Amino acid sequence: EGAFGCTHRMKSKADRQVYAVKMIKVRRAGVPLESLKQEAERLATLHHDNIVRYFTACTFKKGKVFAIVTELLDGGSLLERVRAGASEADAARWVGEVASALAHMHGLKMQHRDVKPDNVLLDSGGRAKLIDVGLACTLDSKSRVSTKAGGGGLVGTLLYMSPEKGGGRSYDSKDDVWALGCILYEMCALQQAWNGSNLLGLVYKIVQEKYPPLSDHYSDDLKQLVDRKSVV
Repeated sequence: EGAFGCTHRMKSKADRQVYAVKMIKVRRAGVPLESLKQEAERLATLHHDNIVRYFTACTFKKGKVFAIVTELLDGGSLLERVRAGASEADAARWVGEVASALAHMHGLKMQHRDVKPDNVLLDSGGRAKLIDVGLACTLDSKSRVSTKAGGGGLVGTLLYMSPEKGGGRSYDSKDDVWALGCILYEMCALQQAWNGSNLLGLVYKIVQEKYPPLSDHYSDDLKQLVDRKSVV
């Protein structure tokens, strides 16, 4: 259960299949119903093995609740795997799968803008799938998202923001790639790449400092992969 609603496991009477039904309380979400419908429409356009599969959406209780029906992913979240620690092979595989999902989105000129361990779930076979496109946006090939007032760009989770976004500059799809690099680092180091005692301190570290090096336990190839994904 989240701040704006909860996700239920439900079995359809029509086909006897079990689905995940995300129920969002519209008033609590603080966004117009139309914005929630647009989230569903974006998800409906994404057909990829590493993006949660969308089926349908609807409103009920006189428009007070908006429901999005997707496939059920019951393998846990990447956040749980991050906290438990992951082998180099598993970390590389999951990051590769999320990278493939992002490449698909970026090919459609769509940015996710909130890539973080909570927004990656695993299916029963352990395959990573990207979820939650509520903050995603679509731009033409030459556009960048503005973080200025009214630009709608300063969104997402601060710990995974790129220096461009954290520093108040415009950014593009590489912001998603930066966030993925942060996730890879976190799975290997068992700590976040940056920590700060307050908001300004954290932003300063993201913009100005380099993350602590990974242990020599990890291969040079993986270290180079973290470096490549952490440069926007």
